[in-house]
Amino acid sequence: MHPEAHRYQPSDQMHFYAPLQPATPSRLGDLSLRSHEVALELVGSTIDHHAQAALAHEKATGSLPFSAQECITRLQNGIDAFKSHVSNPDNYLPGARENITARYRHADTKSLGKTIEERVAARLGAFERRGFAIDVDGTLTTDPAGYLETVLPGSQTAERLLKQLGREEFVKVFSLTWSSILKETPDLFTNGARQTDVVIRDGVEDFFTHVHEEKSEVQIVSANHWPFVSGVLGKIQTLKDARVWAVDHDSAVSTEKSYVVDHIAKTDTQTALIYIGDGHSDLSVVNAGPFQTSDVIACYFALEGGTFARELKTKKLPFFTYKSFYDISEKLAEIDALANSETIAA
Repeated sequence: MHPEAHRYQPSDQMHFYAPLQPATPSRLGDLSLRSHEVALELVGSTIDHHAQAALAHEKATGSLPFSAQECITRLQNGIDAFKSHVSNPDNYLPGARENITARYRHADTKSLGKTIEERVAARLGAFERRGFAIDVDGTLTTDPAGYLETVLPGSQTAERLLKQLGREEFVKVFSLTWSSILKETPDLFTNGARQTDVVIRDGVEDFFTHVHEEKSEVQIVSANHWPFVSGVLGKIQTLKDARVWAVDHDSAVSTEKSYVVDHIAKTDTQTALIYIGDGHSDLSVVNAGPFQTSDVIACYFALEGGTFARELKTKKLPFFTYKSFYDISEKLAEIDALANSETIAA
């Protein structure tokens, strides 16, 4: 399987409405005629009912209903195929990973004893260009705890089940809650992103202006749903183009962030990859996978005071903290100035 990402462009901000069909777990009528809050309530109660019925069926028979189990199998097979693809070096240029890690090791040797800014400047200077892999919830936006359960259909039921079953059961919970509604009425997720609860972090607009000016590629890596992520990106006026890894009704590959980031890095060995995140969902970019994903990342930016920043500090990886994207832009400008000077010369 050759992994693919969505390509986001401003023209993607279309009307996503598709009416519910009788085969789906709802006959709620034309949801596009209802307010977002009313639609969420109607869909949420329906999802909750069917999820509880499926779990009751599992408790009584030892297995989930066929449709739910089929969805789980399809999603898990897709994840396994993607992980197999990324783990196979034959799917990339010969020595792709080794080439990246060797450049970083050489840069680290060259900048030994220097400041973290000088070390990162040396790392970035070892490549022709730089690119960004960026999380969404809590990174591009603020306070996801304030909106994730209130603007997304089925999220109250899904989050409750994730707490009960554990987040490692995401595929099962997704199949019981979000999958069918994501396929049939993706506009509910897009409209959720457009609510005032979803706030873009300060400095994001200026950041993307500079990123596009320098022609750096942007890859959005999110464990949230593609229509919601697309709606969030639509709020950023200066974002003109990006590849987006996000959950869709038939794919949960983006929940495996370590594999996604490793794939991005190995696909273009001439680009130094910078990862920007905030919290728990980003930890796999440091800890997970059969390989050290940190080996293919030039540096990280982590939200100040967050779990991601604490983990990066523990692992002694090259990172900077931020409160706003102004902080990120300023730090990158400082690093660029160092790269253009002789302060990191061997």
